[in-house]
Amino acid sequence: MNFRRKYEVKKVIPRLLLLSLLIMSMMITPFILRSETIQTYTIQTYTIAWSDVGYPQPFTLYPFGPFYTVTALIFDTLAWYGPNGIIPWLAENFTQINSTTWLITLRKGVDFTNGMPVTAEDVVFSYNYTKYVDTHIGYIWYASYIIYVKQIQAINNYTVLLTLNRSIPADLVEKNLFASIFIVPESIWKNVTDPTHFTSPQAFIGSGPFELESYQPGVGYTFVANPNYFMGKPVVNTLKILVVSSSQLPNMLLKGEVDAGSFDNYFDIIPFLNNSQFGIVAYSPGLEYTLEFNLLRYPFNITEFRQALVYAINLTAIYDALGGEKAGYMGGPFVVAPNTPYFNPNLYHYYNYSPQKALEILQDLGFKYVNGQLLSPQGQPVSFTLIIPSDDTIAQTIASYIKNFMSNIGISITIKSVPSNLRTQYMASGDFDMMINIFGGALVPYALAYFVKGSVQYIPGFNNATIKQILNQAQFVNLSERIVLMNEFNKYFAQLVPEISIYFPYFFWVYNKQAGITNWFFNPDYESGPPWILNKIVFLPMMPQTSMPSMTSTATSNLTITYVLVGIVIMVAVVVFVVMRLRR
Repeated sequence: MNFRRKYEVKKVIPRLLLLSLLIMSMMITPFILRSETIQTYTIQTYTIAWSDVGYPQPFTLYPFGPFYTVTALIFDTLAWYGPNGIIPWLAENFTQINSTTWLITLRKGVDFTNGMPVTAEDVVFSYNYTKYVDTHIGYIWYASYIIYVKQIQAINNYTVLLTLNRSIPADLVEKNLFASIFIVPESIWKNVTDPTHFTSPQAFIGSGPFELESYQPGVGYTFVANPNYFMGKPVVNTLKILVVSSSQLPNMLLKGEVDAGSFDNYFDIIPFLNNSQFGIVAYSPGLEYTLEFNLLRYPFNITEFRQALVYAINLTAIYDALGGEKAGYMGGPFVVAPNTPYFNPNLYHYYNYSPQKALEILQDLGFKYVNGQLLSPQGQPVSFTLIIPSDDTIAQTIASYIKNFMSNIGISITIKSVPSNLRTQYMASGDFDMMINIFGGALVPYALAYFVKGSVQYIPGFNNATIKQILNQAQFVNLSERIVLMNEFNKYFAQLVPEISIYFPYFFWVYNKQAGITNWFFNPDYESGPPWILNKIVFLPMMPQTSMPSMTSTATSNLTITYVLVGIVIMVAVVVFVVMRLRR
């Protein structure tokens, strides 16, 4: 090799090394950029319109979804819900050892707000205590998979071994155990024998981004930032959550008395649609309005009678009155949300609106239609009471239509309004004929608690063995198998119609852009995760973006290391190439 050639090769070495470094940095940088969105500003006070969910501690047994995200401001879980997927939170790593065993590595340096460290013993206690409360005191809707924990033990201060009593797909473990069970300090809760009424200041000591400063029932909550939060002090110093009615919310937003709030009625957001000061996030969180029948009472215990009532209801007319496709999804003889992979659109045509068909079925059952009035087989006029939540305008609209449709087949309906929080009591006691019920969970229909008294999804008298078997199987199989099983569920449910969905509303999160928080998001893939858009992660200075690569020992840091190693391999290859060229 002549001198000139050697010189040219030596001259190109730095360029090749620089190129390899550039390639390596390009591989690492996108990952780093996906890991966090940095917010550097500080907001003194941010005010959100919400509902009263009671005392924000994990064991009050409050049955409705908005409770969960308020409580999550104070308490953390092992994993949490980021914009693009579930991410490690109190834990930094999850390793699946076999089909029923998981090794969990906790973050070090995380403290509760009383200064005590979060340790493996706290995790073990929290899971065991949640299971105890759920099985001995009352149903905890967000912890439905806790009964499948066989054993949990601390290996050392920051390592936990979790053993399940059966094999469960990783994605369901991730959602229903790692990202759902709140971690509480054992030193405080170990002597609490009545957790549902534990409301002393110690009850609200968690590891979350905020501390509870005050709570006034019917008025609202005041939270202050946790300055030592392991994800960084929140960008909001004081977070106020006010109890605001739907009728008050528009004016309060326009006047700047609140900075953000959620609407479930499309017509209420019209003043904000063309107002550049406000942003709007439309989302469908799996909430549904249903017409529920009490199967413990005659004649609702007769399947054909329920089918006749469904034929008599013009769901399209109700849907149009509520705003149509701009406002949400239309219901039908199903409880599965239309924006899930478990939905079958053919169900919309299972009962085509036909009052004549309804009367034919009723007459076959021995009922008589005389002078515009339906008479029972015993000759008595047929009349029912329809219970609705008193504070919900959508339910009131639905009820008025149901009353008219029932009148078309000779059934007299009396509408009875009750406080929304009393619905579960009526269902548990079976003290109603029909009810306009409202509940979340339609994104994860295989986990709905139709058979559990105290659940807002409970249906009195509904005890079908085939449905139970399908739902039980669906909780322990992968997504593709769940879809198959839920199609079977849809078919049986449509035939039995213990209730029908009327409407799946979009929610409209309206926020004042000038107030400072603009990164609101909602991801329906979480299914049983936070059912509302209020997610504590938006208040953090570094908002994580990256989901867990998998439920294995591959953690965020390991993925970064992989990219570095690939870059090193490239650099070594360049050096070997150059050396071989120099020897020629």
